[in-house]
Amino acid sequence: MDTQLILHIGQHKTGSKALQSAFFSNRKLLAEKGVFYPVLNPKNQVKAYEISHFKLFAILRHEVMNELDSDLADDYLSAHQSVMGQDRNLETLFRSLSAEVRKKKYSTVILSAEDLFDMHSAQEIGFNSEYIRSAVSKIYLCCDQVGFVPKVVVYLRRQDDLLIAHYNQYIKGAAFPELDFETYTSQFFPRLKSSSILRFWMDQFGQERVQFRPYEKETLSGGIVPDFFESVLQMPIPKGWQEPKKDIESVNATPPRDYIEFIRIQKVQGNSKNSFPQELILQAALNSQKIGLNGSEWLSGNERKGLIEHLRDENLTLSDWSKRATEFYFTELNIQSDAENLTYPGLSPAKAIEISKQVHELWTKAKMNKFKARLTKLSWIGIASLILLFFFIKAIN
Repeated sequence: MDTQLILHIGQHKTGSKALQSAFFSNRKLLAEKGVFYPVLNPKNQVKAYEISHFKLFAILRHEVMNELDSDLADDYLSAHQSVMGQDRNLETLFRSLSAEVRKKKYSTVILSAEDLFDMHSAQEIGFNSEYIRSAVSKIYLCCDQVGFVPKVVVYLRRQDDLLIAHYNQYIKGAAFPELDFETYTSQFFPRLKSSSILRFWMDQFGQERVQFRPYEKETLSGGIVPDFFESVLQMPIPKGWQEPKKDIESVNATPPRDYIEFIRIQKVQGNSKNSFPQELILQAALNSQKIGLNGSEWLSGNERKGLIEHLRDENLTLSDWSKRATEFYFTELNIQSDAENLTYPGLSPAKAIEISKQVHELWTKAKMNKFKARLTKLSWIGIASLILLFFFIKAIN
């Protein structure tokens, strides 16, 4: 009997980390239901690589680059050596998964790597659509060779929100994020053409095997995990399901613009001696309870409408494919006040000082906790030494 492969390919910034974190934490419970969520990178230093199947993407990307950009393939391999390990072949990876499926008699395999959608990482700016064409063909061939029946699953985000979320990732992921938001927008634009990218997958796998849904509160009122079970797995969430602890990795939400601008300025200045750790700045944003996308911080209402209008044909195609009753695939923009048409004024000195104070408090607390832990360890060592000394003296006497 053929095994169903559910290939969740993203897109980026559509709750993939939350979905992967939930599946990773409950993989034993899924296995009891015949659903295999493999771990390809056990105990990786980067949690996102451990809970997802980024390794699959890295192997595939390297194969594609060997074929299309051989001069760059070695550099890519060097940068991703820790993720790929000794694995270099997509077919070998699929055959290994297939062997595990036959051994344990799983009915379904879930592979999740959001980079697969457009075959570029979130913080990359350059774009080569031929990477997608080559990659999709290779995955399809591997599925056919091992007898997996594929189902491609995609969550799509409205392009103004997608652009903003990607810029956030660019600032967080780049060592020296030199591009301002406006310059980044012009260079990133080809990756906003969601239906054009999705067409590569449909042309290879067939439209009937590609399921896509809008990533919006109106559609995913209960969140991406319940929606995935209901619309993709078509089964209820198993009893005993554990929600993973929310942290920076699993939430991966968009911080307010001031916090992102704080990170950008700090990186551009390059003064590492007086810089705050980025994870503490993001934690401060998470603690601010203002986490989540506020599009008006980045683009005025008219600018957002202009961007969506520029991509109108893309979204009409999505609506046609999905056979939705409404003409527009995504929820329409709803500009509720004049304030949403104002241009972002930049990070004010007062706000920079406020963020600095928040981060400094976290830094001080972290140092204090580290000191307490070290002191506790020393105390136990001291007590153990006294006990040993007592028995030593007693033995002598």
